[in-house]
Amino acid sequence: MMNIRVKLLVAIILYQFFLFVHAQGLIDVRHYSIEDGLSQNIVQDMLQDDDGYIWLATWNGLEKYDGYTFKNYKSYPTDAIKLKYNRMVQVIKGSDHTLWCHTYDDKVYLFDTQRERFEDVFVYHPQIEECDLVEKLIPLNNGIVWVVASDGNLWRIDEADYQKDNGVIFLSSGSVPQHGNHVYSVVLDAYNNEWILTDKGCFVYGKRELSDKRDFKYAVSLNHQFYMATSSGEIVLYTSKGGIKEVNFERIDWDIMGLLALKDGKMGVITKRGVIVVDTYNNHAENILIDKSSSDISPSGFFQSTDNKLWMFNGKSNVVCCDLKHNKIEFVSYPFSQREKMYVFTTDYYSIFYR
Repeated sequence: MMNIRVKLLVAIILYQFFLFVHAQGLIDVRHYSIEDGLSQNIVQDMLQDDDGYIWLATWNGLEKYDGYTFKNYKSYPTDAIKLKYNRMVQVIKGSDHTLWCHTYDDKVYLFDTQRERFEDVFVYHPQIEECDLVEKLIPLNNGIVWVVASDGNLWRIDEADYQKDNGVIFLSSGSVPQHGNHVYSVVLDAYNNEWILTDKGCFVYGKRELSDKRDFKYAVSLNHQFYMATSSGEIVLYTSKGGIKEVNFERIDWDIMGLLALKDGKMGVITKRGVIVVDTYNNHAENILIDKSSSDISPSGFFQSTDNKLWMFNGKSNVVCCDLKHNKIEFVSYPFSQREKMYVFTTDYYSIFYR
């Protein structure tokens, strides 16, 4: 997770689409800093919750933005749960008005947005190995949150029952032959299987017969099909009846950077040169790529907005906008200084830039 120590960092960007504007007019920018009510100018992560509030993970606790003002939440000496560090490095959305927070000392805490307080879920499980060296938090749509450590250790948290005996499960690295020292991701398929992708292969939690030794880094659930891909371009399909099988889409000549379920039911294969849109039912692929004279995009993040545009960013001086309807890619400039780095998008309406 990057450290940002320079003054002023946050630009929440509302992008509005008008028929009469050029590409450079797509973005309306407003910067926010401590002069606007932020308690801290160092922000590491952000999200929008189901009620529409924007939450920022700052180096001085959590920050909630309601469109008008900022409100800060952090640990105090009189609190029942005391955080060693109020520095937040990641925040993800849980279920039923909760947030999961990853702190500077690589610990995990639950934040109840209605009662406005932190909770340590691990105090209910003193017999479980301490949750440390946290690298990332991965929420699934079935109410499970996976905590991934940098050494490959995993913790599985049931949001509804985390206080009960089996509400938190610990899986050490090497728990099965396919459980490597580096976990790329955990992905839920349409059959409620929780796939764990590592540097030694992949496996399904609770179903050891579902496993593979290949180095799949990316996965996506698409209807009742589940696809996994290596960075070198190999893609496989899993179904409950057919198991894991290789697929023969159009040859992919570029490194894969991610897989995405598009809103029209197709699959987006994100590559360093652009996007390959795959119609999985007709086994047809269509390339939407930058021209040969352009340098690689190599996006580190991407999402699809409601107007059928795919937005990608890589920390460079342009936002990459892929128009899936008209099969074209545009570069939308942002006035960066030498120290500015673009870090993360969130929702259809907000983006965040750092410097």
